[in-house]
Amino acid sequence: MVKLVTQPKNITTIVRKEVIDVIREVLSDPDIGLELTQGFIRRLKKSVKEKEVGKTTPLSEVFKRYGI
Repeated sequence: MVKLVTQPKNITTIVRKEVIDVIREVLSDPDIGLELTQGFIRRLKKSVKEKEVGKTTPLSEVFKRYGI
């Protein structure tokens, strides 16, 4: 005969809350609310322009540069 083991509802609720908290922590943005620096904005705009004109770095060069 198989006996079912049930957990008290409060333990299930606690575990569910903890899992949700961990997921939120992992998926949250640690930089939320921080301002972008002018240097970052310039580099971002430059990157977007380079991509628009087709100037990109081949993946093999990126691997070589970072020793991958």
